[in-house]
Amino acid sequence: MPDAEELRGLLVDAAFHGVHIRQSVMTIRLPPVEAFALGHLASTPAARAVAGLSEEEWTALVREVRMALQPYADGNGLSLPDETIIAIAHT
Repeated sequence: MPDAEELRGLLVDAAFHGVHIRQSVMTIRLPPVEAFALGHLASTPAARAVAGLSEEEWTALVREVRMALQPYADGNGLSLPDETIIAIAHT
């Protein structure tokens, strides 16, 4: 994904005018890993593989995910920063 100025340049180069770019950062709140991991993974292309995990494999997966997301743990779950760029332009 381009940064804001790159996106502006792409839109201008594509003959859009009145280009307005706004960056927005929000915090996504999620429950603890154990509460959301299965449901989230079940809705991804990895669902079939995840469904076939043994209890031991599932526990290991949750442990790995928990470790990877530890920087975002806040005591009540996870707080993940999510940044998006909103572009409005006219032809």
